[in-house]
Amino acid sequence: MDVVGGIVLGYLAAVAVHILLGLVITREGRRVLTDGAGMSRAYYTQLGLSWMVAGLAAALVVLRMVKEQQMALVALVAVLALISFAMIRARNKVPHQQTVGDTLLLMLCALIGFAIPAYLQLAA
Repeated sequence: MDVVGGIVLGYLAAVAVHILLGLVITREGRRVLTDGAGMSRAYYTQLGLSWMVAGLAAALVVLRMVKEQQMALVALVAVLALISFAMIRARNKVPHQQTVGDTLLLMLCALIGFAIPAYLQLAA
């Protein structure tokens, strides 16, 4: 239950942080983030940073819940896969707003967010 709980709570932490940051950033309105029919660079910048912070939060939750190193690594990969699948699903819902390259860069941002605490915890 320890690993499954870490995966579930890590994923929920990432989603909650991402939604919270999205609400805070777009509080002033989405007009700044749009550029005609598509999204502007500011939108993708805030989205990438949001996924980095969300990945960081998810990794911290997983590493806090799962004590064994090998299982923590498995749980981190599982949560990162769940987040990646969510990004792919979001891209498939509105393909005119986000290219495949944008989705891959957002996945890289989430991976960077995961890598920082994972490296610090697992390398020690």
